[in-house]
Amino acid sequence: MLVSGRRSPDLRGLEPVVQSAEMAKSKNHTTHNQSRKWHRNGIKKPRSQRYESLKGLRPPAHVCQGPAGLQRWVRRVLPESQE
Repeated sequence: MLVSGRRSPDLRGLEPVVQSAEMAKSKNHTTHNQSRKWHRNGIKKPRSQRYESLKGLRPPAHVCQGPAGLQRWVRRVLPESQE
């Protein structure tokens, strides 16, 4: 069957789509009004720690943490008899 020069899809033999009893899910996420709430108390910088963690640093990097770090590193590396 031709309709204005285009072929229309053949719908014979197709079953109608059955709607389920459950409602479809609507929206998943929204940030509406959130920035307004955040700004009410002001957006602050995160508080910094006095001493940053050395976790994840390579061992020689601990040497650069001042004289105490150097002393700890030397005591651990050198045997006590050589001091």
